[in-house]
Amino acid sequence: MIAADNSRNAKPQFLTIQKVVKLMSPFHKEEFMQHLREIKASIPLRLVESINNDLIDSISSDDLCTLVYGRNDLQTKKSFNQLASHTFRLTAFLSRNYPSYLLHNINKIEELINYGRLKEANVLAEILLDIAEKIEDLTTQTLVLRFLTQQAHIQKSQAEVIRLSNRISEVLNCDLKLHNIYLYLRKNFNISIKDDSVLKSLDTHFDYFASFHEYECHKIRIISKFSSLYLLYYYRPTEYLTEKVQLEIQDFEEELTKNGVVILPFMEDLYSKFSFYKLNLSNTDLSSKEGKFEYQKLLSHNRYLKFWQNYVNIPELYAITIKSTYYLSRYHCINHREDFRQVIPLEDRNDIARLAARCEELIIKDIWEPDHINDLIHPTLCIRKLKRRFEYL
Repeated sequence: MIAADNSRNAKPQFLTIQKVVKLMSPFHKEEFMQHLREIKASIPLRLVESINNDLIDSISSDDLCTLVYGRNDLQTKKSFNQLASHTFRLTAFLSRNYPSYLLHNINKIEELINYGRLKEANVLAEILLDIAEKIEDLTTQTLVLRFLTQQAHIQKSQAEVIRLSNRISEVLNCDLKLHNIYLYLRKNFNISIKDDSVLKSLDTHFDYFASFHEYECHKIRIISKFSSLYLLYYYRPTEYLTEKVQLEIQDFEEELTKNGVVILPFMEDLYSKFSFYKLNLSNTDLSSKEGKFEYQKLLSHNRYLKFWQNYVNIPELYAITIKSTYYLSRYHCINHREDFRQVIPLEDRNDIARLAARCEELIIKDIWEPDHINDLIHPTLCIRKLKRRFEYL
């Protein structure tokens, strides 16, 4: 009888993917499952569908493995563990499109407490804090830590109050640093305005961003490193092409990809900007297998982020600029020849025609005033150059 009671009182043990799915609202869970359907991730989808929302009774990983694969032998368990990790990484879709997707659980904790369901409230708070820390959702971390701090105060656990309060200070400090990096970048640099005075103090600006490159918080490292690449691309383009910086670019891309689940501000699209900096270079070969792959990744990413449907689609403008720059650079040396149209491969001729047609479609859209007049420059210049050089072939 005692053993049974202990069993009922034991904390449920959840895998990370179980925790994050249990923390999703019905809306976010359906959005995530729809994303898995669209990318044809059938086994991760089966795993997500097999996870219930119960906070007290946890299904064992062996049973979950059986639900997904129909068996749980040793080799299958290894596959299941890999699946669980992979599916968690796929929640980057929610981190990018719905960075506040955990936040509704704060209201749920309050409801559980007020209806006398303390055990469930604390289980929820525990798994919420764990996932919020993993994806660096600073807002949710702060709120759940404040609940736990107040509860510890009521329970007269002074040491726990101090520990949790110190943790709140660390999280708030991280949030403030992130805000200050964004403020510094946007206050000191505006590429829409020609300002050569920036060049005089560029080393100071590089030092500022470099001071955060090894910071413990992943998102601070990512934003600060991106800011340094931003400065190199726009203000020191020759240095940007050096082998040293190209290695830094590879390292940054690996870090950005590895930390896809980490929360960034809503509507922050670092990947598109970074892809533009990487691909819009004179040494980029979009006809190569690697070049085509990278370009297709940018186009796919354009469809990955939902918010662009409400604004001028900057990733698409990036893609147009990259392609037009590439074709103009690749074929400028044969433009004078009478037979240059025949020299250009049919695949490229058709692509140039499609590019020009898309630019014309964008230019006539009623989407540019008053906020995006400068962005209109991209398709306008592209169509002008393509018309002058290729006459649409």
